[in-house]
Amino acid sequence: MRLAVLLHEEAPERVTVLLERAGLASFAPLVAAVVTAFGRLWKLGSDEEALGYVRAHSAYLEPLLLFELVHEGAPASWMRRIAALGGLESRFEAWAARLAAGSTDWQAVPIALRAAPD
Repeated sequence: MRLAVLLHEEAPERVTVLLERAGLASFAPLVAAVVTAFGRLWKLGSDEEALGYVRAHSAYLEPLLLFELVHEGAPASWMRRIAALGGLESRFEAWAARLAAGSTDWQAVPIALRAAPD
């Protein structure tokens, strides 16, 4: 997710190119998906739109929600709505509690979401 943090201001179409140039092509699909979908959650107006969003982004909904949470710095109702629809409510609340406590222990974060060791 560190890569998403670094690249989230880039145009989504540039993310893959930048990661490939840096020799990090294996991270490109996940990072590009998160960056592309980032920032759209709060714009969903109806439950139908929210459910469509969950379905469309189900393959990477967990890292996307985690990124939204950390980016905003606190949970919002729209994040909780998507977490509930995606079956991630308890995990989301655990992340929110860790964030509120200022914890840096993110061991509960799925392996696929953690940055590769330096």
